[in-house]
Formats: sequence, C-alpha cells, structure tokens
Amino acid sequence: MKSLKYLNGILTVIAVCLVILTLAATGLLPSAYANTANKKTVQIPVNPDGSINVKFVKGETIDVNIESCASNAFTRAEPIEVKIDKD
Repeated sequence: MKSLKYLNGILTVIAVCLVILTLAATGLLPSAYANTANKKTVQIPVNPDGSINVKFVKGETIDVNIESCASNAFTRAEPIEVKIDKD
C-alpha cells in the first residue's frame, strides 16, 4: 500500500510537469523579458584581434585621476602598447 502511494505521487509530479511544459510550448504561459529601457551600457566595436580604435582630438587633454584601487588590481597587469598615427 505504501509503495502504491509513492508511485501515485511520482506519477502526479510527472503529469504536472508535463502539463506545465505543454502550456509553455504552446505559448499559453506568459514569457518574461529583460527590461532594456534603463540600459546604461554602450557597445564598442572591437577589432578581430580584440583591440579597439581610439581617436583623440588635437590639443585635447585627458584627466586621469585614480581615487581608489583594489590591492590586487595590478597583480597580473601587462603593459599596453600605444601607437601614434601622425596625420
């Protein structure tokens, strides 16, 4: 008798899961989508080798101030190659 209740319980769980999967496949359950209205990211085109192109306007200065940095931020730092194109 105990094994029959166990079997009925397992079969009920399987049946409920199949019903949920069927409803989802037919589109009767609503789908959730991410909100893209408050998107605060920008896509930057990347070259095939993983580099990016940066262009500075003549006479433009860049203010770089590092206020804080994690203690392990530069443990695996590598030098950055900078190429200057003279137009």
